[in-house]
Amino acid sequence: MHTLPDLENRAPSLVNWVGCHIDASLRSLLARYSDPEARVAGSSTRPGGPPGQRKWTRHWKALSSTGIDLSISLEVYEAEDTIVSACADRAEVMSAEPPWITARRQGLDLTPEQDAAARAYFYEDLISALEAELVSRSAHRGLRASA
Repeated sequence: MHTLPDLENRAPSLVNWVGCHIDASLRSLLARYSDPEARVAGSSTRPGGPPGQRKWTRHWKALSSTGIDLSISLEVYEAEDTIVSACADRAEVMSAEPPWITARRQGLDLTPEQDAAARAYFYEDLISALEAELVSRSAHRGLRASA
């Protein structure tokens, strides 16, 4: 299996960039909405999917004595290497193009402050979408978030 992306493909670097910026928040979410004894683990950026539909993913999992309690991931498909998807237990909860890519494609020249604010909102949107899904799943499982 060929695991290296085409040189011009941004999918692995985009998913890794976003994942690095929200890693601590994602680990915190999993700790909050999983079994109190669960251990949270993250992965490096990895390829997956069949040829022609390959995506690059970073996973975070809450592992308990009974197995995987919860998992969340960020994904970027090679065919759409400007779109980041946030998933909870493999179900997509949000998909969007990061603002720095949109600005560049539209020829916008953002100030450093505007760029920083747009990035912060994007990261917050990803985290909020995942948290909303985890809240819903916890309610269905009869669990409460830990403080």
